[in-house]
Amino acid sequence: MHLTLVIAELGVGGAERVLTTLAHEWITQGHEVTVLTLDDGAVPPFFALDPCVRHRPLALARPSHHPLIGLVRNLQRIRALRHALLACHPQLVIAFMDQTNVLTLCATVGLALPVIITEHTDPVPARLPRLWQLLRRLTYPWAAQLIVLNASMLDYFSPQVRKHSRVIPNPIIKPPTAPLSQATGLHNHSILLAMGRLVELKGFDHLLRAWSKVASHHPAWVLEIWGEGPCRTALETLARQLELGDQLRLPGLTPDAYRTMHRADLFVATSHYEGFSLVLAEAMACGLPVVSFDCPSGPRELIRDGVNGLLVPNGDIDALSRTLDHLMRHPAARQKLASRAPELLDRFGVGSVMAQWDTLIKELVAP
Repeated sequence: MHLTLVIAELGVGGAERVLTTLAHEWITQGHEVTVLTLDDGAVPPFFALDPCVRHRPLALARPSHHPLIGLVRNLQRIRALRHALLACHPQLVIAFMDQTNVLTLCATVGLALPVIITEHTDPVPARLPRLWQLLRRLTYPWAAQLIVLNASMLDYFSPQVRKHSRVIPNPIIKPPTAPLSQATGLHNHSILLAMGRLVELKGFDHLLRAWSKVASHHPAWVLEIWGEGPCRTALETLARQLELGDQLRLPGLTPDAYRTMHRADLFVATSHYEGFSLVLAEAMACGLPVVSFDCPSGPRELIRDGVNGLLVPNGDIDALSRTLDHLMRHPAARQKLASRAPELLDRFGVGSVMAQWDTLIKELVAP
């Protein structure tokens, strides 16, 4: 079977990581896979694609500084994407993330081609520009199936869309065993780890404020926030104002999340909202004790509070600092959570998730 996957780009992000995993698994199963991206391909994929995947950048991602120019360029994108899809001769198209979903549905009108669209974050309307909200409402009923990452995300969509929707979570790759040289407790300090794009929605400013309340009580601990993004300068400025000094590191991007996680002693997530929180799931798969804001649509699907991790009221900086302080003071409490964390692989491991995708594909594509 020939599958064509459509996404804006293959940079750093959860949806991009998931696409890479799915493409590899489908290649392993013997399918043909083509990935169409809207960028020009000047920046190589951050997560390496399987060598057998065909990647075709379409160079359609130019910025628009006026609504009329934006309209014209989106019509051009739809036309070019339609031609690219026809050239691929796919039996099934899978689009990733809201605006790309809309463009793909428009590009496939009248082609009698099943299109699966996927949402990868909490689809609250205020987080998408008003015009794109309207286009989403108009076009999503055209999809053969909408995939969301958890049941609460379905509540946003109309009954018409929900009739052709289902929950398929992100697949979590089983981490390799940590080499002895990377095992926790073998460095001269302990690491509180966070990871994600340096953007407002990840809430790293809240994390810095929470850390500033307890860091002086734990001089052997260092907070590392791995990632890049437009908020780096603001976070560095805030860190100086809070006088975090050597107890904060912003090392940039990591090419190997699991290798970085194996060095850590505790993981923290502070997003304002999520769809699934892939890095949180990966930290748990590594056997890290985890703490997360109980934000909409994500962490509560992964964490059983007090069993395999801890949930903190969303945005409550004081509660977060108290929880971190408790876990840093009590290794036994960390170990108790860590011992249960990898159990989520039973629900979200690659084999389980791919079986759900395989069932869906067989339903949509006649043999």
